[in-house]
Amino acid sequence: MSDSIDNNGARNEPAAANEVRPRINQKRYTTTYKLRILEEADRCTAPGELAALVRREGIYSSTIADFRKQKMRGQLDGAPRGARKQQSPQETELQKRLAAAERENRKLKRDLQKSRILIDLQKKVADILGITLQGEE
Repeated sequence: MSDSIDNNGARNEPAAANEVRPRINQKRYTTTYKLRILEEADRCTAPGELAALVRREGIYSSTIADFRKQKMRGQLDGAPRGARKQQSPQETELQKRLAAAERENRKLKRDLQKSRILIDLQKKVADILGITLQGEE
């Protein structure tokens, strides 16, 4: 059996036959499964029923919380994954204008905050130097 040597001079040992390789396997749940679990979770009223449901299904309570968030956002309404509702050009234009106005609003608020800080600093410097500023009475 020959071992290869890499560029750093270290030996590359062949992988053992019984070596466990990590496999990332994220579960994907169907919409019907999510809705069924949410219905069952909503029927759980006695202490421990929800925990029993979670154990029986092999999921975490945070998974149910994620299902609820998806339902609230309307992602479990039966539309196929990746399908989007077509928006009219007017709606798209309005959304772009709204986003631009919100960005400008945030920028103006930051600028106003900076200006207020500078004005306060000028007042403090004027007080220290004993200078009276115009408009101050």
